[in-house]
Amino acid sequence: MQVHNLKYAFRNITRNKLYAAINIGGLTLSLVAVFFMALYIKDELSFDRFHTNAGNIYRIADDKQTPGVTIRSAQSAAPVGPALKAEYPVVKDYVRLILTEGLAKSGDKIF
Repeated sequence: MQVHNLKYAFRNITRNKLYAAINIGGLTLSLVAVFFMALYIKDELSFDRFHTNAGNIYRIADDKQTPGVTIRSAQSAAPVGPALKAEYPVVKDYVRLILTEGLAKSGDKIF
């Protein structure tokens, strides 16, 4: 019965080449889209998972609103970390990160 179904499917593909190409192309595009979405979701969910307390790590984001434009950034004022730690007992610690560009040199090696 399976051989009969395969012969029937092959016969329909050869008779209706345009519809078969459209169907196969649509299936291919949808599978590629699903794979890319899965990769994106996996990448987004993988950050900070190597920490032992990954569920307790948070990032503060800020929305700056100007007329017609909303800018989202992770920058905040310097006293935000100490103020949150002093005011909320659930905040155990904080860290400030500064993005800088530069080279590190050790002897003849440049990193």
